[in-house]
Amino acid sequence: MADAELIPASAEGLVSSISIRQMVWVAFFTALTAVGAWIAVPLPFSPVPIALASLFALLSGAILGKWLGALSQSVYVLMGLAGIPVFARFTAGPGIVAGPTGGYLAGYIAGAFVAGMLVEYLPVRRMAVRFAVGLTAGTMVIYAVGVPWLALVTGM
Repeated sequence: MADAELIPASAEGLVSSISIRQMVWVAFFTALTAVGAWIAVPLPFSPVPIALASLFALLSGAILGKWLGALSQSVYVLMGLAGIPVFARFTAGPGIVAGPTGGYLAGYIAGAFVAGMLVEYLPVRRMAVRFAVGLTAGTMVIYAVGVPWLALVTGM
């Protein structure tokens, strides 16, 4: 009974509904996104590099589903906020999230959700088509969130 009091009522359903297997998959895609961020190509015209993390963010939603994919990316961003160097160029901290890359990081969460939703609910039989549509739409979401944020922060 004492353990139940430690979990807020609002989080109780979430905690009890995620299995150990799902937690492991969320952690796996969080780690893949972090490793993918370290594989980045700097662009001479932008402070935001092209990183493999975008692919793993979208795959997390497409493979795990919209909620778990978004959760894995939320954990990734929270790890970076906490100071763990998981972002591109081995960076971390609130300054990175508030800087030029912040919109793209938020876009990872939204993009994973959209990719997962489309792969899950698109009324097309072929899984390859659902993945292609989901990943394309997720990429568009990442850029729809990231580009305006980049423009706002840098004045471009």
